[in-house]
Amino acid sequence: LPDVIGDCCYEDYRDRKRENAERLMDDKLSENGDQNLQQLTNIRQKMWRAFENPHTSTAALVFYYVTGFFIAVSVMANVVETVPCGTRPGRAGPLPCGERYKIVFFCLDTACVMIFTAEYLLRLFAAPCRVKFVRSVMSIIDVVAILPYYIGLGITDNDDVSGAFVTLRVFRVFRIFKFSRHSQGLRILGYTLKSCASELGFLVFSLAMAIII
Repeated sequence: LPDVIGDCCYEDYRDRKRENAERLMDDKLSENGDQNLQQLTNIRQKMWRAFENPHTSTAALVFYYVTGFFIAVSVMANVVETVPCGTRPGRAGPLPCGERYKIVFFCLDTACVMIFTAEYLLRLFAAPCRVKFVRSVMSIIDVVAILPYYIGLGITDNDDVSGAFVTLRVFRVFRIFKFSRHSQGLRILGYTLKSCASELGFLVFSLAMAIII
């Protein structure tokens, strides 16, 4: 279907298709089914609709901007952590801000991860198909973005293990991809890049060969 519909219109098509599916599900539940189950399903549907369409209510819009704010704070903190903040006492080389203000950055990271974890669990609860949600690209990005924090809580001060954790912390850069959930333009860009994957692959291969030669 993405081959038939232009990349600029595919996002609108998905939104309309999702809204129609939700409307049909509401009609089916109103016709039959247990009342308690129907109420629970209605709550999940309202939550999912709020996550996917933040402009449906004020609370959804507030949650949308709060999560967006914490994504921006987290990405900026990851950058500032690597900025030199003086010199190491008795050692050569600059001292990164992440080591000098370790407690501050840890508290900041903890607050961001708590928000991201709550968002992920709420989305998992409200998802119409949890298996499909867990396998989705955005769900994987959410997990990879918060996983280094929880792994770091259980890691000791052993030098070898700490070195491996430093490598694992690189995966926190995936948090920047969470912005794609908050920007229709970025999602359209993603669909465009996906549809041009073969051409981009050939371009990268050509550039690599030119550099090697």
